[in-house]
Amino acid sequence: MPVMLSIEHGSSIDSFAAVTVIARRKLNYSDRPLPALRGDLLISRAQTAATITFNDLSPAFTPMTKNELLNALHHLYGNLLLGNILLGFSDSIDWKLVGTMIHEVRSPNVAFTADLGPVFGSTTSLRKDQPTMVDEFQKMLRRSVVAESFEVLGLYCRESAQTDKLHGLTWYQFARILRNTVSHKRGELINWPPELEKKGISSVTWRHRTLDSSMVGKPLQMYDAEILALITDEISFVETSLS
Repeated sequence: MPVMLSIEHGSSIDSFAAVTVIARRKLNYSDRPLPALRGDLLISRAQTAATITFNDLSPAFTPMTKNELLNALHHLYGNLLLGNILLGFSDSIDWKLVGTMIHEVRSPNVAFTADLGPVFGSTTSLRKDQPTMVDEFQKMLRRSVVAESFEVLGLYCRESAQTDKLHGLTWYQFARILRNTVSHKRGELINWPPELEKKGISSVTWRHRTLDSSMVGKPLQMYDAEILALITDEISFVETSLS
């Protein structure tokens, strides 16, 4: 049977992303992707409410297993390590030659052809542009690994009713603040968590690193070695403390 969701007028339903966030909350799907939808997503608006119809939410929701969590963390660890290794070869690449190439990217249903000249810059600007592109690629990889590792760990703990163990970690707030910072993509500490401020906690620590409330508005940098060490600690926590 279709599942009907009544959303109050003024809710953010102007995009599919907003609708799925609402649906997760209403249907208690946590942060996991919604199951594949069969049929159409129907949105009708009235003066006071909107009604959303999902036709047959199947397959059934399946909680993540501990092995799936460990696999996800190990993959993220490997992704960052691989990126670090490959970027080590960037200085030996003939970027001038790369800038003359046409690159074709294929997927099952789409082929996309890209002229690499505009992407990698002209000959005169190549010396300036290439290091910037490599640096931005490295930052992107760091952001995704930090955010995804924290989110998948939190997801498993919520689904397995073990959030108390996660929140009890001495470095949990450090990892949480770091994740929030990279998710905003500005690279700076946006604000100090209100719940920590209410408790009079003005600093959090993980290993050798300390974050404190005076750093709000300032850039927050984490390097590959530190992120790899943080994921190692997350993996160790899962292996030794979670069921």
